[in-house]
Amino acid sequence: MPEEISFTTKPKLGQAMLKRAFEAGVPCRWVVGNCVYGADSQTRRLIEAHGRGYVLAVTSAQRLGFKPVEDWLEDVPARGWKRLSAGDGAKGPRLYDWAYLPYRTPPVPGWKTGLLIRRKKGQPHQFTFYLTRSPEETSLAELVQIAGMRWRIESCFEEAKGETGLDEYEVRSWTGWHRHITLSMLAHAYLTIVRQHAIGGRSPRRAGRGAAAVHRARSAAAALASGVGAAAFG
Repeated sequence: MPEEISFTTKPKLGQAMLKRAFEAGVPCRWVVGNCVYGADSQTRRLIEAHGRGYVLAVTSAQRLGFKPVEDWLEDVPARGWKRLSAGDGAKGPRLYDWAYLPYRTPPVPGWKTGLLIRRKKGQPHQFTFYLTRSPEETSLAELVQIAGMRWRIESCFEEAKGETGLDEYEVRSWTGWHRHITLSMLAHAYLTIVRQHAIGGRSPRRAGRGAAAVHRARSAAAALASGVGAAAFG
């Protein structure tokens, strides 16, 4: 490990990654994260300063205004809950009950802040809380879909571990570890694009397994390999 590298907390690492992404012009409108990042005010201010929205999980003890977010539950009207899907999971739509409470902060034209609350079906006393910042026209359903994107990220890591050995490194150097992770993630991106071409952009559960799908996979693989080669060695 280089001598100039020292211990850094997860929020600081996250901020550095966000700064690099923003400065590089990576297209994104939202930032999502777990309670480690949601509780960090500097992370939230950084996202706001770059004009992005966020849906960041927080613990029940996180303070919003003058009280913990858990105490905001008393402000949710009885009919304030709406059952919505946060995206498809292995067993179908991820359905939960959701509520949204606006929270006043120093006004920024075109933006709103609030508290998003998720309640588990069949377990009315189990909640998850999110601090949100979003364009004024953003609906509850849209916020729920953004909150569900965290699962997609976690699924990508699980797929990379199983398909391209993301966690199967046996290295003892800083450079070696970075090479392994980079190549593993590149391989996973390659497989993801090939898979989507093979199923015609449809959900894997609807994918056909016929000769046409095989032909598309081969064509996509050849095209992508050509593009990667030109970028890497051209």
